[in-house]
Amino acid sequence: LLWGYMADRIGRLPVLMIGHMALTVRALLLGISTSFSWMVTTVVLTGICNGGFSIFRTMMSDVSDATNQVKAFRLLSIVYSLGTTLGPLLGGILAHAMDNATPKLGIIRLLQQYPYLLPYAASALSTVSSALLAFYTFRANPSLGVSSHVASNAGINETTPLLASQAKSSRGGLGMRAGEVGFVMSVGGIVRLATQMFAVVWLQHRIGAVGIYRMALFLLSFVLLLLPQLNHLMADTHTITGLAWAILLIARSMYAFASSLGDVSTMLIVRCCICLCEYLLLTLGASCA
Repeated sequence: LLWGYMADRIGRLPVLMIGHMALTVRALLLGISTSFSWMVTTVVLTGICNGGFSIFRTMMSDVSDATNQVKAFRLLSIVYSLGTTLGPLLGGILAHAMDNATPKLGIIRLLQQYPYLLPYAASALSTVSSALLAFYTFRANPSLGVSSHVASNAGINETTPLLASQAKSSRGGLGMRAGEVGFVMSVGGIVRLATQMFAVVWLQHRIGAVGIYRMALFLLSFVLLLLPQLNHLMADTHTITGLAWAILLIARSMYAFASSLGDVSTMLIVRCCICLCEYLLLTLGASCA
């Protein structure tokens, strides 16, 4: 809501730049974090400054209409899905990449002291590149920067990596390595990408946006019941069993499928409500005149 209001007042480009700056700072601070409280504080403070995703959704609404809205919103989710697929894989590969290297250079010693700094630095570089691309895109197309009413909708997907992290089962975790966590997260990205490419349009034509939204809520409720069962399976063992792997991958895939449907259906429902409100305002205004 805050950044939607700010976009109406100062334009979209400054809000996008602030959001990209917040993501860059967050990546670097998380890369050198040494405690859970540091991580949570960093995510909360930088998350408050990041309203970019809602701006992207509004821009997508402005350049689409009723004939191609589903395809437009699906494209936005496809790009997001590519990030959620490649990002965890890259993070799992780069984390602890320098642990066995000879610490002759200061940068190697730094990466050995902070093993997650390298993947987060790669994330920061990606964010800076995206900011530069957004800046030049707005300069080339000034009409994209015209403010309009923006509705903010934010969500954080942090449960799975925390559950599957290196914490032992006695503390509620699964004791997985960084590469294994990255693999689990990437499976969700692949499912999300496949959902956007093959399922969203078909379901939209069959059951509509409201039906898709109800389906997403039902599946998410099932995931919330499924994930806690992993703690019971890991209570008496220090290794991840095949059944635990299966439940984790099924839950992650189901979550990715449901959240992908929920994102598109929410954008479509909000867009329809806005169009309905605009129609009612125009009708009432004409009748009063």
